[in-house]
Amino acid sequence: MLEIYMGHDDKILKYRLQSDDNMSPTLSHAELFEVTSDYIPSSWTVSNSSGWFGLGPKSWQKAGFWVAYFDGEEWARDLYQREVDKIIDEDRQAASV
Repeated sequence: MLEIYMGHDDKILKYRLQSDDNMSPTLSHAELFEVTSDYIPSSWTVSNSSGWFGLGPKSWQKAGFWVAYFDGEEWARDLYQREVDKIIDEDRQAASV
């Protein structure tokens, strides 16, 4: 899980996950998944903006980040991958303790 998201309108809890193509992140309904780690990455913060609530990397919660990512902007793609690598690395370290 890379991020937790809930829209104020639909109030459906969603997880941002790496898609099967290992390239694009997707938002999927949380009820379809089992959480296997209780580790919370150090880069995660809570955001409660008009229209949504999120728990995930602070850098992804800045206005325009996801638009830039899906538009293929290199800075956003690089930032995304750095955060994913950090989340995975921290989770592995926590699991080995």
